[in-house]
Amino acid sequence: LRRTDYGEFDAVVTFLTRDAGKLACIARGVKRPRSKNSPACQMFVLSRLSLAAGRRLPVLTQTDIVESFYGLREDVWRAAYATYLCELVDRALPDEEPHPGLYELLLATLRGVIASAEPEALAHSFELRLLAELGYEPVLDRCARCGEAIGEEEALFSPAAGGLVHVEEHDPREPAVQVSPRVVAAMRRLLRPERYEVDLLRTQIPSALAAPLRQAVRAHLAFHLETEPKSLRFLDQLRRLEPD
Repeated sequence: LRRTDYGEFDAVVTFLTRDAGKLACIARGVKRPRSKNSPACQMFVLSRLSLAAGRRLPVLTQTDIVESFYGLREDVWRAAYATYLCELVDRALPDEEPHPGLYELLLATLRGVIASAEPEALAHSFELRLLAELGYEPVLDRCARCGEAIGEEEALFSPAAGGLVHVEEHDPREPAVQVSPRVVAAMRRLLRPERYEVDLLRTQIPSALAAPLRQAVRAHLAFHLETEPKSLRFLDQLRRLEPD
């Protein structure tokens, strides 16, 4: 998830593990040209790790690369999305709190980013499912204020309320995003795709839905995680460079 220089030749490397959650360790000599552990300490590498007890942090002693996601490094868009997803996990999770479902979801999403022609749907699905894993699943089937169903009508998405609200139920002091029934339907599908690979690898978000969908998901993330990954700004810069 992250690598920080530590002294002349060492680094503190933060991994996401299936059974121990987010784990930081000292990688001795990893910046030396012939370091045997250096490849496993790069971004987008799945490895088996051997650790030894250290004074403050565990010490990385041996690595065995299982999968290298080379396809993420060959395209600036894919690299940007993958970097964002990893930073999002790093910022969202506390240390050493296992989330095996999220671990598997991140692996599947990174593989999907390589295979997909348009990774934005995958990224939004990951964002929503990350929030659900952490207990912040948005209410999308009814009004989060009164509990009544929201039909084919314009509604507001309010992170403070926990999801959709009727316009008349909205507290004007709370930020909200206006969403159409089509945006709500897209969010529901992204939160619970029936067949992950088939649904999301082929999904392209219509241009008319992209902006409000992005605004709603980001607002929910920012409200509950109280952070904005720096890599998100780079994604936005790339998006602005795209031809209309």
